[in-house]
Amino acid sequence: INTDGTNFDVIAYTIDTAGNESDASAKTTVKRDATVPSTATITVSTKDITYNAIKVTATGTDATSKVASYTFYKSETNADEGWSKVETKEASKTNLEQLDYTYEGLKTGTTYWFKVEVTDNAGNKKTSNVDKGTTLGDLKAPNITLASTEQADNIAGTGDGTWRKGNITITIEDSADSTKTSATQIKYQITKGTEQITSGTKDGTKITLDTKITADGTYTIQAWALGRGGTSPVSERTVKRDATLPEKPSASVTTPNTKPTTGWYTTESVIVTLTVKQESAEQSGIDKIKYTLNKETEQEIAGTSGTVTISTNGTNTISAYTLDKAGNRCNGNYTFTVQKDSEKPTAKLEVQEKGVGKDTIKVTATGSDTVSGVAKYSFQKSETSATANDFQEVHSEETNAGTVEYTYTGLTPGKTYYLKVVVTDVAGNVKESTVITQSTIKPDPKVGDYVAYQKWINDWDEANSTGGRTYNADAPETDAEGVEQDINYYSGVKDAKDAGVEITENTAHTTEKLDWQILYKEGDELILIPDTHTTQSLTLYGKMGYTNGETLLDQLCEECYSSLELGTKAMNIDVGAILKINGKDQSGINKEERSLYLSPDSGIQDGYWSSPYCSDPDYSRVHHPLLIQARP
Repeated sequence: INTDGTNFDVIAYTIDTAGNESDASAKTTVKRDATVPSTATITVSTKDITYNAIKVTATGTDATSKVASYTFYKSETNADEGWSKVETKEASKTNLEQLDYTYEGLKTGTTYWFKVEVTDNAGNKKTSNVDKGTTLGDLKAPNITLASTEQADNIAGTGDGTWRKGNITITIEDSADSTKTSATQIKYQITKGTEQITSGTKDGTKITLDTKITADGTYTIQAWALGRGGTSPVSERTVKRDATLPEKPSASVTTPNTKPTTGWYTTESVIVTLTVKQESAEQSGIDKIKYTLNKETEQEIAGTSGTVTISTNGTNTISAYTLDKAGNRCNGNYTFTVQKDSEKPTAKLEVQEKGVGKDTIKVTATGSDTVSGVAKYSFQKSETSATANDFQEVHSEETNAGTVEYTYTGLTPGKTYYLKVVVTDVAGNVKESTVITQSTIKPDPKVGDYVAYQKWINDWDEANSTGGRTYNADAPETDAEGVEQDINYYSGVKDAKDAGVEITENTAHTTEKLDWQILYKEGDELILIPDTHTTQSLTLYGKMGYTNGETLLDQLCEECYSSLELGTKAMNIDVGAILKINGKDQSGINKEERSLYLSPDSGIQDGYWSSPYCSDPDYSRVHHPLLIQARP
């Protein structure tokens, strides 16, 4: 029989040599199986692993003689070596093709390789595949994980010390390094400072606590595993919760330290200090202040306080908000405005066309300010000079207009004034205009008026009453007959025997300070006369004293009191001529009071008061009055 199967029946009988046959034997059934089992597998049941045992499932099939037994092997080395037989188990009568088996007495936390040998009833054998499993380790500290309802908004980091904003859910799982242990329960407690919030024990190797952290503060979570009659090391986590919004920052100007009444700062820079109140100990604390200045790039200040420097003129706006260490942002932004104007306004003053009168000057003031705006015009004047420090305000006007007209009134006709305007902007910056020099129109002259003539005499220093010009008489000479003589003025041909006027003293005569008054007015011509006579005198004698003396006095007056600039001419006159000029009565002039004439010591020839003639060499002293023909 060389074919596997179970249906081979065998019957035998005996035949002797005589050919006799015995009775047939009983029927014998022969079974033949020379083939190994068709399948053999082993599978580790991962859910049935303990700290010292691993359960496997072995399977085998054999279509002919059927599976008879399973022999289990294990190795602690690897899949290729270190194998040892553990035990042979008969196949189950109810299920020949599968058998569950538990390797016992294994080492804790150790990896094993497993295989099975399937034997059929004919003794044929087949070895399975290799599978492996690791026994559970010793109890280890559980893994504590945290989840926040605001996790997406948290600042970076998930470790201890990370502040979270939402309600916190706590999950505890065996074990911290993901190695399965023999834990069967987890015990835990949550404390806040010295206060215990909750504690308990739960079955299982992964639990989510019903208690959630919903209040701000710092909490300590502790957990440990229970199992196999022991207790694992304790796991501990610190969790911090801060769901409270920080306060908005505030701002104040710290430099300069005085707030201007105008609301505008005039310094080159303004320093603003941003501050925010620190949070309570239950909360995370202020992390930073973030701000923008005039909507430019956002900047930040670490901590609760810092400064912002403003150097731009105009209205500056700071917009700021606060972030705490949990990432909470204050509600809205804080806005602070600083007005700064360190630029002076412009100022200009001009005399209007046809704006000058006898006692008025009409001007136009122009001012501008591109930052805070013009606020005030102050019109000032001086009667001294453009650089004097005696300018007085005569009018002010508060307005933001670009131009303002004003008329200086109550001025003196024919007088020079120095005018300027001071423009003030809203911030208080001040700008003075260039000083303009303007004289009022001279009044129509009338007889008896005093006029400013002296300053027009060439080289005369009116302030110090010095200078002017000097007339020098020629030194005395001696004629052919031995008679001393000066310049010989006479009518007719020079006669050496008739000596001219001799000047015997005061040969140098200079300009003096005199007060000039209008004696006569005709059209555009004025005749001026001094209010007082000069102090200079001449001593004249000679046969031609009258003729030559008059000419000599005219020459002296012209030299010392004529004005080249005005084109005026000075001359000597007699008192008689004063009393009646061009047929007009000038009796209002009092010759005695004015001391225009001093009587000579000797007789008067021809009755000519102002030109004395001396018939002998006696002294005659004449104070010379002056007459000026002047333009208006």
